[in-house]
Amino acid sequence: EAEPLYLESRSIRAVNPGKNRDQYADCLHNLAVLYKALGRCDEAEVLYNGVRSVRHSGQIQEDPDYINCLNQLADLYYAQDRFDDAAIMEDSTALIVHNVLSKAILYSSEKDLQALISKIKGKLSDIPSYLHTGHGSNRVASLAYDDALFQKGFVQTAARRLNLLSSATPEADSINKQLKSCRYVLSQEYTKPLEERKNVAQLESKATELERQLARKVSGYAEAIRQVKWKQVQSALKPGEAAIEFIRFQVLLPEEKDSFMYAALIVKPGSDAPEYISLCEERELDAFLLKDGLRKHDYVGRLYSINHRGIVAGGGKKKNVSIYQLLWKPLENSLRGVDKVYYSSAGLMHRINLAAISVSQDSTLAARYRLVQLGSTRSLVQPGKVEMPNVNALVMGGIQYDADSTALQMAIQQLDSFSYATRGELRFSRPDSPETYTEFWDTLPYTVKETAEISATLEKFGYAPKRITGYDATEEAFHKLSSTGASPRILHIATHGFFLPDPKESGKDTEKNVYRQSDNPLIRSGLILAGGNHAWNTGKSVKTGLQDGILTAYEISQTNLSNTELVVLSACETGLGDIEGNEGVYGLQRAFKIAGAKYLIMSLWKIPDLQTSEFMTQFYKNWLENKMTIPDAFRQTQQEMRRRFMDPFAWAGFVLIE
Repeated sequence: EAEPLYLESRSIRAVNPGKNRDQYADCLHNLAVLYKALGRCDEAEVLYNGVRSVRHSGQIQEDPDYINCLNQLADLYYAQDRFDDAAIMEDSTALIVHNVLSKAILYSSEKDLQALISKIKGKLSDIPSYLHTGHGSNRVASLAYDDALFQKGFVQTAARRLNLLSSATPEADSINKQLKSCRYVLSQEYTKPLEERKNVAQLESKATELERQLARKVSGYAEAIRQVKWKQVQSALKPGEAAIEFIRFQVLLPEEKDSFMYAALIVKPGSDAPEYISLCEERELDAFLLKDGLRKHDYVGRLYSINHRGIVAGGGKKKNVSIYQLLWKPLENSLRGVDKVYYSSAGLMHRINLAAISVSQDSTLAARYRLVQLGSTRSLVQPGKVEMPNVNALVMGGIQYDADSTALQMAIQQLDSFSYATRGELRFSRPDSPETYTEFWDTLPYTVKETAEISATLEKFGYAPKRITGYDATEEAFHKLSSTGASPRILHIATHGFFLPDPKESGKDTEKNVYRQSDNPLIRSGLILAGGNHAWNTGKSVKTGLQDGILTAYEISQTNLSNTELVVLSACETGLGDIEGNEGVYGLQRAFKIAGAKYLIMSLWKIPDLQTSEFMTQFYKNWLENKMTIPDAFRQTQQEMRRRFMDPFAWAGFVLIE
């Protein structure tokens, strides 16, 4: 009954198809969908190609409807077992989507880009499903890897480049200063109770427009975010090395399912195409991070201890499955002869330290491979440029979190004489409370040895550390980084770190704490500095004109750390954040990367204080005294700590991200 109505509609529109181009194309599309459902695939193909012709004649091939037509053709070819033809359609789709985003990045704000990605990201979602069904060709595998290179951290990369290149011209620098000023005011408003916020909508609109202007003005911006292909990644690899892009995707073929899958795409020197390897379903992975539906810290033992191999499902009939068996064992045949692996995580894998996973009673993955975690393996082709002529180091610790407006005011007045060569007592602090978040952050005394040994090591090798402690460790002192001309080569912050769950998911949307209330994950993640207890409980600074002592990830992202080689956050849960699709973790990790830092050492859970002190001391010795690279020093330190403290809770929480 539907067919004659569609045919009649097509006849009416066909009288003047140019004038009624969109409606005529819709008629053809609807009829094609009907014929495909009836199994009349040849007729459907003719109609889909007619839609392509009509859409293309209007020169709107970048329109979502045209892209959708390509998707429909690809699905039709898949249903006919014409897998090579399906790959051609997906290739065309990817080319258009990537071109749309590449053009948009030259004039769009971060908010604009997020909206555009949300609109068109589904257009490429079939690609991994082709591989998952076992019908993907080398061309599809190559396309899947190229798309992962393009989309992972796309907005973060754009924001980072924009931040670091914005001083290229006086005009761009002027716009950037206006943007920073606007965002600074916004950051202050975001941390106020909702009823006290003023002009937020206007400020957000102004910031968005300034960001658009800056994107158009920055010289070299397009080159900085140019597309990278898997062949270029392969060319950057040496013998004995491999690159892995882990991907997370919804299964759409042969029929749509609710489940999400994890898989790996492996590139090695000399391979004809990336190799696709299916790993596990998300529910299997999430079982290691959940207990009775709630996230618990005891997941550490289930993840990293060989004595806790996993969770038994199916009434005890299934064997225990370890995280190693889920995520890595399927890769080992393909990694024979490989010593060094560069990899980029996806989804829940951001909460897992792969290097610390046990593969036997006395061995971890880090003992078998040199693992290097990257935001995207495209950084092998586009390494972050960091100028490191300075030997400055800024270390903040031993912080007083209680409110003392007089002491804070005096500390801020002394910032005019800010100098990295200034000496002073250095003490770190870190939470050791069993509660994840407390109403008051306590000063913790067990870091004197750590700071003394790290300071001695830094000075021994020619560094001039600026040590800030007590009430001097203010938020103003951190923001001074942006006005000193060049960020320090080393930034070591030992304090309480926090990551708060989305209030809509945690059921705490009525929480009085303004940081817990925020819908912005970069406000719900941060570091506690001097005087922060007052703001944590009231949402206000201890005194008008002073910063509140809560350094959010949003504020950190507005600084310029382009000369900083290493950021060490000697604190708890600093590697956590909201996981947002291809953009990865929205939290401190993202903030410091946008600011320009090259290496980050962060934590995935609340680390014991004593072991953290020893970890940090040994890391600096391995790096500077034993003359290792930062990745090798970190890897060596983690292995040494594992030998000393078998409990993975004591050593596996820290991760190095490049």
